[in-house]
Amino acid sequence: MTDRATNRASVKSKILPRAAINASLTLAALIATFIITLFLSDKISHSVKSGLSLCANVIIPSVFPFIVLSDFLYTFLDFSSLKCIDNAFERIFKINRYGLYPFILGIICGFPLGVKCATELYLDGKIARDECERLIGFCNNTGPAFLVCGIGLGLRNNIRDGFLLYFAMIISAILTGIIFSYKKSPATIACGTLTKKRFSVTESIKNAGLNTLNICSYLVFFACIVGLMRNFLGESHIYLTLIPFLEVGSATSILSKTALLTNWQSLALSAFAIGFSGFSVHLQAMSFISKTDLSVSRYFAMKLIQGVISYSIIILLSLFLN
Repeated sequence: MTDRATNRASVKSKILPRAAINASLTLAALIATFIITLFLSDKISHSVKSGLSLCANVIIPSVFPFIVLSDFLYTFLDFSSLKCIDNAFERIFKINRYGLYPFILGIICGFPLGVKCATELYLDGKIARDECERLIGFCNNTGPAFLVCGIGLGLRNNIRDGFLLYFAMIISAILTGIIFSYKKSPATIACGTLTKKRFSVTESIKNAGLNTLNICSYLVFFACIVGLMRNFLGESHIYLTLIPFLEVGSATSILSKTALLTNWQSLALSAFAIGFSGFSVHLQAMSFISKTDLSVSRYFAMKLIQGVISYSIIILLSLFLN
């Protein structure tokens, strides 16, 4: 009994300091956040306004209508009669043919619709766990409206840049999916048609409004972080290298205006930001992935590789188009 009491006491002595350390770190983080918010309130306010301006001028016009369109496409898009497309998708990515829907929605309508559709298919038993873990890694992409109209015309005043970014994103997504399909095979799923929800205009508009608000909320939050980073780091090369990891909209907006980089350098970093998608998008994806038992480690690895490939594609294109 004495030995047991001694062991319990030693365990408690180890647990209590750890809990105290965690509590101290949490308190320190809260105090630091309060101090930063208090003394840099003008910087934070400016960042919030910049984020809201970006939402109003770029994000909402390019995202809202495509979210409505995604519900329409998911209801009426049918590849069952085009066996060649289904078979090609299975051979290339080693994923059941149902995975074609999230991939198409991802490159047409943009994030987070690819992940949303993929997780719904997994929960419905249409694709296997391994397939879904690979699928969410290359189907969560940016839509053409945001890249071509929002970034190309709206931010960079050059529609060619928008098309180049869209091209790099699609190719990098395909290559990433192929890399992670090595020595894989599509799962055997029971035959049947894909059960789809009935299209409703009112529900689609409501869904689009909520999803757009969700996207804008993340953008504004990360715009504040980007603004604080700029306050401490200045517009340096370190700052410009770090922001593509955070949020796509803010990063591409800042990179399009900087004088520290050439047009191709800023375009390449923008391509990395779009391929990687940023932690803002990843948090949105987590809201769907967290409802499943899917592992996120492969998802982050695939998005990082996609960002590197997308960056490399723009660098290669610059050698021929410069």
